[in-house]
Amino acid sequence: MARAMKVAIVDDEADMRASISQWLALSGFDTETYASAEEALKVIGPEFPGVVVSDIKMPGMDGMAFFETPDGDGFGPAGHHDHRPRRCADGG
Repeated sequence: MARAMKVAIVDDEADMRASISQWLALSGFDTETYASAEEALKVIGPEFPGVVVSDIKMPGMDGMAFFETPDGDGFGPAGHHDHRPRRCADGG
């Protein structure tokens, strides 16, 4: 049986983290959640074997800074040479 794709969810709002995580888990994804970019960076790096979904407006390090390349190796969109944030299909 194939392993479920990992999805890391980074959002400072607990209800939003729980809602996104539940929705993705029910859709067959392996989710993990983080309350801040700083917390996520302790665990997630360029070799993370999945997808990262992050809020943009958060206290402390915001979502845009979270996806920057601190060491030049790349992370998230930067690791794929694409620095443009993506919009959800519903325009959010």
